[in-house]
Amino acid sequence: MMNDIETSVRVNKYLAQKGVTTRREADILIAEGSVYINSAKARLGDKVFAGDSVTIRAVPRRGGALAWARRSP
Repeated sequence: MMNDIETSVRVNKYLAQKGVTTRREADILIAEGSVYINSAKARLGDKVFAGDSVTIRAVPRRGGALAWARRSP
């Protein structure tokens, strides 16, 4: 059986691995309060575990375009 350390990853790395954004841009989205893990606002350094739902709420970005994504394993 694997322990939690082996099955978790920081939320910014998770978003980068899924191709949503870069790790640095993910840090900005997290700091803005746009990223949620299991409906709770994510904080820098939070971990994502297998079965967690990660959501990025629509955020006005440069040029007025909206950037959003939803990833639920």
